[in-house]
Amino acid sequence: MARLLFLLAGAPGSGKTTWINNNEQLTGSSVESWDAERTRYGHTAISIDGREVLSLTRTEQLAAINTVAERVHTKMARGDTIFIDNTNTRWSNMKGFVRDARRWGYAVFLVDVQGDITLDELKDRNNNRIGYKRVPDKVVERHYRNPLHFRRDWRTLIPQSP
Repeated sequence: MARLLFLLAGAPGSGKTTWINNNEQLTGSSVESWDAERTRYGHTAISIDGREVLSLTRTEQLAAINTVAERVHTKMARGDTIFIDNTNTRWSNMKGFVRDARRWGYAVFLVDVQGDITLDELKDRNNNRIGYKRVPDKVVERHYRNPLHFRRDWRTLIPQSP
């Protein structure tokens, strides 16, 4: 059986988690997400401007990320197909997953969920998100810009080696 790793890529609000939820018959229990894990570690709080936010200490943030990394490593050791539901708009977001995928003989694919969604649309979607899932506009802008060249050239940046 083929060893497959799918990295969903897109700015906050682009529809990565919606895609996962709409394709549950395909993804099943093969999804790993930093956001989902951070939700388990953090707690909801109210910010100074009265908005609901997810409150995490730096230690909790790292624990969530490390928990996902450990689960991905276990799934790779078993040869499971894996979907990573993170922004994955920078090489630094993906390099650990790609390094491990190469070690375990996985083919890696970038799933461009953001596609041609405009920055204005992403900001609107983000502003309509529930509570702590909403991120500052500058975060949306940064992730919107990051993948433009990466999405075009991902096959040279993530060589397909098994």
